[in-house]
Amino acid sequence: HYLETLGGRVFSQSRNADAWRLTLLALEAALTRSGPKARLLLVVGMQAAGKTTWIEQHRGAGDDNGCLYFDAALPRRVHRAPILALAARVGVPVSAVWVRASVEQALARNALRRADHQVPRESIEAVAAAFEPPCRSEGFVEVVEVTGND
Repeated sequence: HYLETLGGRVFSQSRNADAWRLTLLALEAALTRSGPKARLLLVVGMQAAGKTTWIEQHRGAGDDNGCLYFDAALPRRVHRAPILALAARVGVPVSAVWVRASVEQALARNALRRADHQVPRESIEAVAAAFEPPCRSEGFVEVVEVTGND
């Protein structure tokens, strides 16, 4: 959201760094407001795997009162660590939802996005190659694996 402008999404290295800083500040505020009765779902997977679609299909369903969703590729443990550390500081449990898709599926979904939301092919392939599946040893209370078609 922090990369959006009136003219669409604009990406640069400095804007990206600012967007992540603002994202983590907003997450910290949301976790603090929600308190330890909340739960955080960290929805990860390569770009265009179907993370946002999965959230849209599951938000508000069943027992998700107090549930916060965080949607980002976060391919490696090191990328997920700051979020897990924030949640741990306020005592909010974190579940990982790993949305899996093939590179071909992600590229096909990416092509359907509006132009300013499309991710370069090289970026999708790099995230796919670097992806480390989330695991409980990172600090997740559970890890759920779904396919981009679920």
